[in-house]
Amino acid sequence: MSTMLDHLRTHGLISKQQHCCLSKWSTATNLIESLNDWTINFENGSHQTVAYVDFAKAFDTVCHNKLIIKLRPYGIKGELLEWIKDFLAGRSHRTVVGHSLSDVAYISTGVVQDSCSGLLYINDLAGLFPDKVTIKLYADDVKLYSNIITNAFNATYDLQDQLEELSKWATVWQLPISYSKCCVLTVGRASLSLQQQSFVIGAHAIQSVSSTVDFQVLSTWELLLIVT
Repeated sequence: MSTMLDHLRTHGLISKQQHCCLSKWSTATNLIESLNDWTINFENGSHQTVAYVDFAKAFDTVCHNKLIIKLRPYGIKGELLEWIKDFLAGRSHRTVVGHSLSDVAYISTGVVQDSCSGLLYINDLAGLFPDKVTIKLYADDVKLYSNIITNAFNATYDLQDQLEELSKWATVWQLPISYSKCCVLTVGRASLSLQQQSFVIGAHAIQSVSSTVDFQVLSTWELLLIVT
């Protein structure tokens, strides 16, 4: 898998918005880039909406057949692709407790957490969004944000439209969204007037919040980031 990662790095095939498992990228760089964007908008008297999207055990639910489809465009083919197919095919597991064994369970989905194949499965998500909406990734953690420079009624359409695109993508690629763990935070001086703005992913309403934890840091509508 290190060879595959080298190939992806050399050819710049992993999205620049992905901050996981790459040299010099981390949760810290994810936060710093986001905070920089928000601070600029905040200081310019603007504000913005930030959507936090949680996939339900994303790497555990990756469809093996669809993963193979996604790997080919990245130049992963031939013997390496066949090896990955063989590695994923016919897998099973069982649980041992003392001298007792569970029944054998066959595995048709899932990859190793934060693996190259897992990163590539979600990699094309970053290319869905126009310039008006920014995406930041850390493995399967997704953060979307859109700068609000007009009135709240019109400006939030950009983010809502992209949440719909994300929902369609998740359906096609069979990555279930944990709707109850998703939220929208509005950052900036005018944000209190936007707390009642409603957002949905698919047919599911997403709660608007005045603060949320972003990689062990508390983000608030005032843009105060407090280490927890």
